[in-house]
Order: sequence, then structure tokens, then C-alpha cells
Amino acid sequence: MSSRRRVWFLVPLAAMTLIASMNCGIRTGVRDASLVAGDFPCDTGSDCPEAESPCLIGLCIDGQCAFTEGPAGPAPEGLQGSGDCERLFCDENGEMHTLRNPDDAPDDDGNACTDAICGDDGPAHVPSAAQTNCGDSGHFCSGTGHCGVCLPGEGRCKEHDVMNCSQKGQWTVETVCRSTDRLCSLGRCVTMMDFDLGSAHGCARFEGGTVRCWGADARGQLGRGGVATALSETWPVPPADIAFGRRHACARHADGTVWCWGNNDWGQLGRGDETPDNAPAIVPQLKSVTAVAVGASHSCALAKGKIWCWGRNDRGQLGSGAPPKEIAALRWAPRQSRGTHQPQPLVGVIQANASSLGPEHTCIEQGEKHHCWGVLPFALSPAPSEPKPTPETTPRMPPRAVATTTPLRLIRGLSNVRQLACGDHHCCAVRSGGDVRCWGANGVQQLGDGTKTNRFAPVAVEGIGAVTHIALGSRFACAQSKDGHVACWGSNEYGQLGNGSATISGAADRVAGLQKVRRIRAGSHFACASTTNGALKCWGDNAAHQLGGPHASPIREPMTVQW
Repeated sequence: MSSRRRVWFLVPLAAMTLIASMNCGIRTGVRDASLVAGDFPCDTGSDCPEAESPCLIGLCIDGQCAFTEGPAGPAPEGLQGSGDCERLFCDENGEMHTLRNPDDAPDDDGNACTDAICGDDGPAHVPSAAQTNCGDSGHFCSGTGHCGVCLPGEGRCKEHDVMNCSQKGQWTVETVCRSTDRLCSLGRCVTMMDFDLGSAHGCARFEGGTVRCWGADARGQLGRGGVATALSETWPVPPADIAFGRRHACARHADGTVWCWGNNDWGQLGRGDETPDNAPAIVPQLKSVTAVAVGASHSCALAKGKIWCWGRNDRGQLGSGAPPKEIAALRWAPRQSRGTHQPQPLVGVIQANASSLGPEHTCIEQGEKHHCWGVLPFALSPAPSEPKPTPETTPRMPPRAVATTTPLRLIRGLSNVRQLACGDHHCCAVRSGGDVRCWGANGVQQLGDGTKTNRFAPVAVEGIGAVTHIALGSRFACAQSKDGHVACWGSNEYGQLGNGSATISGAADRVAGLQKVRRIRAGSHFACASTTNGALKCWGDNAAHQLGGPHASPIREPMTVQW
């Protein structure tokens, strides 16, 4: 026995160490290590046959072959497999055992997106981690064992196609969005929820908060640099409501904050300076806002029943009750004296329902009453003793008698008003019965009463039935009827009446081919209507691509915006 133990010491030290580190899987049952008798005569050990187990050693003792336990340690290399995640070991009892060997992984299978491992069930090739570089530049592992260009389950838009990433990491067309009423956004088709128009631009809000803007962008009013068509990039800040002025805009978020962008020469962005910005930024100090309205160069917000206004105030637009000393001199006065750059509450307004802004005036609702201030349409200002020049003949500096800095003025002759809207120098109201009353400048029959007489009191619009909503442009107006049609009246040099002609109309004239209308809006010289099937149709002036199409010529009948 002692000589056999000396043989065991010839086992390499490294093998002994490996055995020590892995003996948790070796059975080390104790048994007698004496020689096993055999019926094999011999002169030397080489005359003995191979043992049944590589863990036994044949010896020639007294001319007879005998077998005893070999040294504990790894089995001979010739018996070891490759890439099978196993290692054979002999224990001290001459028995051989198979141990798991995590370092004996299978060979590479040639796939750049699989890893060779020793798993619980043996050797295997498993997918490499997703986004591991593979193949050409821009290719990466999909996480499913394939080299591709995307991650399975991802979605994206390619023009109007909704693309999905396959299990092999390749883009495939899943759905095609109809360009006339749906937009591909964030990997799915979405429907337009709402839209609004500025002087010569517009924005539409889709499901999920995606916003697309188009048209004029000289002052950053599109909110992100802008493009000339409706195919602009997604606006970064999804709003709940958007209101547009001549060259700036403001949005109300669901959290009650207000964000503004665009022109800022009168502080109409509400940030305390006069620096324009084509990216939306928050208006400080405004919280819990439920509505926002925008004029030509001033803005207002409704928060907890109070109206806050900021921006231009040379005509009393802000209703602050504190006009500058010389209104006429304000055109050349330092800008700091022409308005306020930050929101301030209106004097005398305790509780309000909503607000409506024209270019240089503001109106609010208090219960069923309406009050206005600023450069007011004729019906809202003190009636002059003799006719005054119409705003059309003096568009930049209306007569002093028209301007007022009185904080609030009640509109006479109106009751049960459901909606109020204003153009450049005229306003219209929808009453609860659906009839429409208008007042103010009427040089191009924008009051719809069949005359060109300026009106200081509301008059009924001719040729129109029950109305649910109105939209006023610079010198025209449109009304949406209960049956889903739209009729317009007033100026028509750009085709803004949508009837296919360029002739002004003193009575409501139905827009050609437009039905099932859900909502209407008006810019300075153009208008748009959304339909119940999700389409947006526009008509009128198109010099700044405000109709959402590639051409810049006027469109005198409704044209479907292609998303």
C-alpha cells in the first residue's frame, strides 16, 4: 500500500489542485484498497490486460495480474471530450465521475449574434445581448440571435407606413396610414384630435400628443424652426390646447402650465424680456390655467376664475386700467413703457368663464355677460357724433375715438351668448338659439347683413340657419351649422369664402363640397375645417403654405391636407 501511495504522488500538483477545487461532485465512498486477484499470469505489469475502468491500474505481483485504484485526479486526456462542458475525474476508490466544466464551452458556430455557453442542460449557443455590434456599420444584434438594424417589437414611421421590427431585426411594413385623415406617429396610425390656426400658419394635435405645424414661420411661430408644409417634425411638447396670434402662440398643458413661443417684441411670450424664441418655453408664475387666448401682440390666460394678460398695451389691450400718458406717442416710445412682459391680473375682473382676443382688444365672459377693452370694434366704443374712417382705410392707427383704455365695457344688445369670436375689427356672437349677431367694421360686408355699413350694435347675419360654432378671419367670417355644413361671408379676394369664386358676399354662402364638419377655424385670409372622418380641409390664401400643401397659390375650394 505504501508503494501505491508513492505512485499517487506522481500526479501533477495542478491536477491535484483542480480535484480539490471540484471535489464537491466526486463520490468518495470508502472501500478496501487491497489488490484484486485475477487469473492472468504475467512477468511485468505490461502483460496485464486493460482494466475495465481507466481509474484502475494493472500490476504484476508474484506472476499474477492484479488491479488496484489509480491516483485520484483527471482521467487521461484521451478520454476527455471537447466542447461538451464536462471533465472526467477518478476518485480515490478507482471510480470515474463526470463533473460539469463551465470552461469547456462548445466551439463558435459562426454566428456573430450567438454566444457559446455551458448551460444547465449542457453545451448551447444562445443569442447575444441586444444591441451588440455585429456585421456592417449600423447593424447590431437583435437579441434573438440575428444581426439586424432594429430591435424586435420596435415600431417607427416611414412616411405613411407603420414599420414593425421582426424577430430577425428587420423592418417590415405593418400598416399604411391614410394620408388624408391619419398620421403615422411613434410607430402607429393616429387620428387628429384638434387644430388651430394663426394669422398664416396652423398646428394640429393628434392622439398621443403629437403636434404638426405648418405655414409661416418668420418669427418662430411654428415652435421648432418650422417647415413650409404640414409634414413638419413632431413638436416636442404635447399640449392640451393651442392658441395662435399673428406671429406668436401659446399652449396650455394638462398640468395647468402655459408655454409660449414665436415673436416677442412686446413681451407677449411672458418671460420678462423681448427676445423671440422658436422653441416653446414656460410662462413663469402661471399655474392651474384652464384656458389660454392670444391676440396680435398680447396674450391672456384664465386661472381659477381670474384673467391674466401680458404683452402689448398701447391700446389698453391688457385691461390694466393704467394706460400710458400719451397713447399716440407709444409707437416711438421705449418698449418698456408700451406694455408688460409678465402676466398680471385684470383690474375689476373677479370671476370669468372664458376669454377671446382680437388683434388689439380683449373680451371676456362673466356668466352670460361679455366685457371688452382695447381697440374695440365700433359697437363696443362710445358712438361718435359723426361717422369715423373705417379701420380698413387706416389699418395701422385707428381713430382715437375707437381706442379705449377702459378696463371693462358691456356689449349692449346681446343676451344668451354661447360663443364670441373677433376678427381684425369686427366681432360675432352665437346665441343659445343658434342665430349669429355681428358688429364692427363692414367695408367688405364682413358683418353678413347685406350692407357695407359699419355697425355699432349687433346685427343678424343673413342667409344662415341654426349655428353651433363661428370662426372669424381678418375681414370674413364662417359659421358651422347643426347639420355639419359651413357657410362664410365677407372678403373673398383669396378665396377664403370657399365657394370657388373671388367675389365678396354680404350674406352667408355655403362652402363648396364641405359636409360632416366637426370643427372650424380661421386665419387672417384662410380657413380650415375638420370632418367627422378625421380629415382636415383648408381653403383661401396659401402664400405661406398655410393650407398645408406644396403649392403657394390661393385655393378657392376646400383642399384636404395631406399628412
